[in-house]
Amino acid sequence: MSDLKPSVSYDYTNAFNGWLVLSLIAISLISSVTSLLIGKLFIVSGFLAFVSIFLALGIFQLEPNQVGVATLFGKSKGNFIGEGILFRNPLYKIQKISTRTLMSSTGTNKISDLNGNPIMATLLGKWYVCNPANSIFNIDTPIEIYCTNVFNDVLRKVVSEYAYDGTSAQLAESIKEKTEEFSLDLDDENDETQVFLRDSSAQIHERIVSLAQPQLDIAGVKVLEASLVDVSYAPEIASAMLQTQQAEAFINARKLIVDGASAAALGALKSIEMEAKSSEQEIDISSEKKAELVSKLMLVLCSDTKLQPVLSLDESQ
Repeated sequence: MSDLKPSVSYDYTNAFNGWLVLSLIAISLISSVTSLLIGKLFIVSGFLAFVSIFLALGIFQLEPNQVGVATLFGKSKGNFIGEGILFRNPLYKIQKISTRTLMSSTGTNKISDLNGNPIMATLLGKWYVCNPANSIFNIDTPIEIYCTNVFNDVLRKVVSEYAYDGTSAQLAESIKEKTEEFSLDLDDENDETQVFLRDSSAQIHERIVSLAQPQLDIAGVKVLEASLVDVSYAPEIASAMLQTQQAEAFINARKLIVDGASAAALGALKSIEMEAKSSEQEIDISSEKKAELVSKLMLVLCSDTKLQPVLSLDESQ
C-alpha cells in the first residue's frame, strides 16, 4: 500500500451564526428600500441591496453530523462545523459531507475460494468519514461508490485466501489417503485452528478490516465493522458438496459407533472374566473363542438390523 497517497489533516472551524447574518440582511434590505423611496438615494440604495445579496450568498445549512468542506478557487479553506443556518465567506464553495455511520453491501459475488470452489458471498461493511476533506480531494468518485469498490476488492482477496469449509478438495484428498491406509480416523484432519469462510470467524473479520482500512484511509474513512454474509457454495456445485458433507457425517458417525462397540465388547468380555473370578466359577475361554465373542458382539452392536448370533463356548466345537 505504499503507493497510496497519504492522509492530509484539515482544520475545523465553527461556522458563524447564520441567523444574525439574516437579521443584518433584513436590516440592509429595509434600509435600501427606505433610501430609495424617501431620500431618492439611488447609490446608497443600490449599495445596500448589493451588500444584502452578497451576504445572502454566504448563508448555508448543515444538519447534525455533517461537515462543510470549503474551497476558494480550488484551494482548501478548512472544514466548517455547526448545525442549522450558518454563514461563511460568500466566495467559499461548500461541499457537504456526512460523518454519520453508513453501511455498504457489495452484493452477492461468485468467487473461487482457496481450493478453487466457486463461492457465493456478500461483504457488509460499516464505516464513517473521519476526514471529510480527504473524501473530496483524494478520490474522484462519490465516497459511497469508492467504499463499495474497495469492499468488492477486499471480498475477492479474502475469499481466495480461505477454504469454504473442511469438506472441500483437501478433505476429499485426505479421505482418499486415509482409505488407502485402511484407517477412518478423520480427527487429525479437522484442525481446530483452521479458519473457514463458513464460520465467518473473528479472524476473517480482522483480515477484512486489515485489507480495507489502508485503502480507505486515503479517502478519510474509518471502518467500524466488516463481515461476510450469505456465504454459500455456488448452485452448480452445491449438490455435490452436500453429498460430500453427508459422506463425512456418515463416516464420523460410523467411527463413533465402532469405537463405542469396541469398548462395549471388550468391557463385556472383561466383565465375564471378573464375574467368574468373584463367584469362584471356572470359565476357561480360549483366545480364539474370545476373538469370536468380541467379533459377534461387534456385529450385533454395529449392525443396522436385529441379529441373533449363536455363541459357543465349547472348545470341541
